Amino acid sequence: MGNVFITRPICIETIGSVFTKRRGENYLFSGESHESWEMVYVIDGYVGVTAGERILKCRPGSLIFHQPNEFHRLWNAGKGDIHIMVISFTGSGDELNRLREKVLFLDETQVDIMRRLQDFIAEDDPKQRIKSARGAFAADPVTAAQFVSLYEYFLYTCAKSENTIKPKMTGDTLLFS
Repeated sequence: MGNVFITRPICIETIGSVFTKRRGENYLFSGESHESWEMVYVIDGYVGVTAGERILKCRPGSLIFHQPNEFHRLWNAGKGDIHIMVISFTGSGDELNRLREKVLFLDETQVDIMRRLQDFIAEDDPKQRIKSARGAFAADPVTAAQFVSLYEYFLYTCAKSENTIKPKMTGDTLLFS
């Protein structure tokens, strides 16, 4: 018997940041673009998001991917606090480009995986295992491997999913709800 070559449809190469944050009603992140992918998951509240030319209003359970070098910004688009999870990464694999312009609500399996990913992050705790991924992953490679394996599987399920949030036009704004 010969060896079996393992092909990974999505392979995470670097993790730039992994965090969850709560922000108040006046929150506005002025925006950025960078060479990595970025995933934003809305845990609670209504979040305004620019993604290149698109302007979105995302409710709890929304997930959006920003492709490399796409300008993006976030703001609180509702009443009360917002709660988001952000993961930035670089990677490769045949399925990665299917995440371009992906906006969706998670199905039951994906919600379960998202909760397991959140378990790796102790929110706003300076001693959390994965706050600045650069230091934490280097210090704990087993935890890093567990997180990355689960995240690669999660990304694959997202790549295979159809966009489940359909845009509605209100003036010049695309609303995803």
